[in-house]
Amino acid sequence: MTPPTLCVVIPVFNAGAYLAQALASVQVQTFADWELIVLDDGSTDDSLKVARAFAAADPRITVRHDGENRGLVFRLNQMPTLTTAPLLARMDADDLMHPERLARQVEVFAQRPELDVLGTAAYAIDQSSEPYGFKAAPPIPEDAAGFLAASPLIHPSVMLRRAWLAQHPYDACYERAEDYELWWRTQPHTVFMNLSEPLLFYRERGLPYRGKYRRSSRARRRLLRQVGRQAPWRGLAVQVAAATLVKDLLYDLATVARREHRLIERRSRPLTAAELLDARLALGPALEAARRLTASEGVG
Repeated sequence: MTPPTLCVVIPVFNAGAYLAQALASVQVQTFADWELIVLDDGSTDDSLKVARAFAAADPRITVRHDGENRGLVFRLNQMPTLTTAPLLARMDADDLMHPERLARQVEVFAQRPELDVLGTAAYAIDQSSEPYGFKAAPPIPEDAAGFLAASPLIHPSVMLRRAWLAQHPYDACYERAEDYELWWRTQPHTVFMNLSEPLLFYRERGLPYRGKYRRSSRARRRLLRQVGRQAPWRGLAVQVAAATLVKDLLYDLATVARREHRLIERRSRPLTAAELLDARLALGPALEAARRLTASEGVG
């Protein structure tokens, strides 16, 4: 049997509140030659029930469940072992795809045979799936210093060649900054690219963020300590690590003052009226499909 063009892999841990929307957003893609693997990481909520309801209704969807909680990095490294599709698409279980995401990314990979990893811009959404911000995709750095200064890709937006990820697995020592470490480690011999179009709906506002940010910043500083042992990178590594400590303090103060949402909002620029309309229209089919299935199956 000929494999599909791409495999979407969504690792899941207790994301039952949003999983139906994520899965529905894959189903309404304008590009149809895909398979979707829901990779459960030992969920204890109704995530499995939601995933299995979708799989029962769509043969392109399968659910993998081993009953263990192994963490995100372990699940990400399973991706190239689960499919023979040449392309892999990443997404988190509480985000959604723009209906054109897969079509646009597949088109670019077809045009750029040298390309390894492709990200996109994103719309920021809140816990009720209302768009409120635009997250630009930054230019890909021209040198190693740029990759050390900041991650240049919105991780849940990326599409990768399966063979590339099989050769370059994520490092579990840097969970919550596994993408930052992977891009840094592979940048000398990897071709990265970003699309300026917002092809992901990235859920931030309204979710608890302080703990996630602290774990991420600790993992980043772990890498920066390693890199900083090399004389050419010592100054930049210290500078970037200091910036993460300042941000930690800001998040702590904002949480105490119950203003954390303001910091999260500043991670995106406000939407124009036209962008807000476009975002709502693009979200509509997935939200409606999710509502229909959850109502009929009594899940989510």
